[in-house]
Amino acid sequence: MIKFSLSAPGKVILFGEHSVVYGKTAIAASIGLRTRLIYEEIEDDIISITFKPIQVIYKIQLNDLDNLIKDLKENFIDISPIMIDHDKYLKSIANFLEQFADWENLSNSQRQAIISFVYLLTAIRFYKKFSSSRGFSVTIDSDLKVGAGLGSSASFSVVLAGCFVKEITRNVTTQFSDEELCEISQWAFCSERIMHGTPSGLDNCLCTYGSIIRFRKNEEPAVLKLEKSFEALLVDTTVPRQTKNMVANVARLYNNNTSVISHILDAMDQLARDAENIITSRYNTENSRKLKELIVINQGLLQTLGVSHNSINTICKLADDKHFAAKLTGGGGGGYCIIASFDSDPYTTLELMNDLKNNGFPSVKADLGTPGLTVE
Repeated sequence: MIKFSLSAPGKVILFGEHSVVYGKTAIAASIGLRTRLIYEEIEDDIISITFKPIQVIYKIQLNDLDNLIKDLKENFIDISPIMIDHDKYLKSIANFLEQFADWENLSNSQRQAIISFVYLLTAIRFYKKFSSSRGFSVTIDSDLKVGAGLGSSASFSVVLAGCFVKEITRNVTTQFSDEELCEISQWAFCSERIMHGTPSGLDNCLCTYGSIIRFRKNEEPAVLKLEKSFEALLVDTTVPRQTKNMVANVARLYNNNTSVISHILDAMDQLARDAENIITSRYNTENSRKLKELIVINQGLLQTLGVSHNSINTICKLADDKHFAAKLTGGGGGGYCIIASFDSDPYTTLELMNDLKNNGFPSVKADLGTPGLTVE
């Protein structure tokens, strides 16, 4: 019987929040906070699912799963992550799970997670023409706060897709091939559609491959070659993020003041491009200073778009007082801030973390551009 462990990183957007919606450049990075999965075959005729971050334990009988797969084969001719009839397949999975009495007791986030699990398990087995009569358990835990804009759902989706690919190959010690990673990212995107409806594809790409990525609508993401690894502070505003509201507010602002807001979005695009040039250049003190400047300017533009928050502004002020550069990351209106901590001595960084804590903002150090999906 096989057993293996996988992990995948979360992510932060460094430059390009909101402007990326309008076709501008975004720069995003994987982070050193990870989601971890343990897969283990068991003697029982069940599939046991434990998702610790959302406090759910769920079991599916193997004979029930076999009946589902039989129905799917009757209703779907071919399955692939690109060609799958997502809505129809998703409805089939949801209908299957809704028949069980304990389904009504689950929260919406718990249901979405289990639907994603069964969707990926059956679709990948179908696609690979793989069947198994052995039970197994999957346990998932994460460093990432759920729903905070740090890529928790994409990280979850990537380890799940990776798990079901690895289950089939049974090659539990080797890392994934480039071909497997491409497939895993595509399947994780299907799972992200369950969670978010219309994801950009950025999060699943970052959580699969890691590193720092340049992303632009309708273009393939480009992995940036780093001259130096970066560390940052991730600061929790403790205010729930309001991505949908913030996106709607920016859209309203854009529609009412198109020429003015277009200039702001163009400036944000240039910021992201300048940041890319610095990140991929030979590291020196001057480039570090320039990158900090770009972060501060970017936050100012985001504030102009109305997507900041009093808590975010306070965090940025506390960072500035210690000569750090800070900005919101993600949709804004709450969620997380990122503080560039490169070139800062450990004592000053600790002082800032204490200042943040004393003001009610927990923070954590995180490396940027960390490895993607990994067999541990």
